[in-house]
Amino acid sequence: MESIWKLISICLPSQFCSFIILKIKVIVHKEVILEAFEKARNDKMKETGIEPSVSNCASYISDYIEEESDFPYGERSLRDLYKKAKTENKSVEIKQPQVVDALCKFLGFIDYRDFLKNNSTDKESKEKINFKESLNSSEGVLNKRNVIAFAVTVLIVISGVIYFSIDRQRWMIWEEDHYLEVPFNTEKLKSGALKLYRKNRVKYFKKVAVNCNTEFFNKGNSVNIWYGKNAKKELEYFNSEGLHPETGKTLKPITKYMIDKYICR
Repeated sequence: MESIWKLISICLPSQFCSFIILKIKVIVHKEVILEAFEKARNDKMKETGIEPSVSNCASYISDYIEEESDFPYGERSLRDLYKKAKTENKSVEIKQPQVVDALCKFLGFIDYRDFLKNNSTDKESKEKINFKESLNSSEGVLNKRNVIAFAVTVLIVISGVIYFSIDRQRWMIWEEDHYLEVPFNTEKLKSGALKLYRKNRVKYFKKVAVNCNTEFFNKGNSVNIWYGKNAKKELEYFNSEGLHPETGKTLKPITKYMIDKYICR
């Protein structure tokens, strides 16, 4: 891998690489943040009928990132990114790649690369045009040979990253009432059914049947059961907190009100 990056540095001038990195930071991460908060707002509006605050949206997104990537990313950090993204001409950079990928999955994309491929905006198109013009006006920055070498190098890097990540990564899928470890499947990944393997999810997270005799609370009054609605708007119950396996919405802790109204009528 080190030799590949050396080849990139030889084929391309540092100004060129810096230009590309700057565009990615300014345009793409900014769009990811703005779209993530817009989706969170819409989800919350559908769920409660009330306009959520920026903090509520940030908390909702933070829960999703931790569940999806097993990487804690705080509400305050998300609020700061959103504030930056709302400010014109402010660059927005998310340094943690797993956070970027989780945000892209939250928006319905496979990963960050898929977002770049399918989420081209008018502003981004203008920047690409400006980028091409800057290349044409640069004196001797790139010639045809350098462009070809760069394209070949990028293909090698991408192919290597995809091969090693898929080969070494473990995956799981939801089966009726539990997570099951499975081999990689492109179609299931595209549909959103395939998720990154998490040992605790596979080993402990279950959908459970409840009745009036279920122990909903521990002796210390802590919660044993969480609930959420499936895609058919039916209530389902789980033995652990987290996200609903079908809808991706955050499960809620059981309350006496819910027990009396829906379980022990």
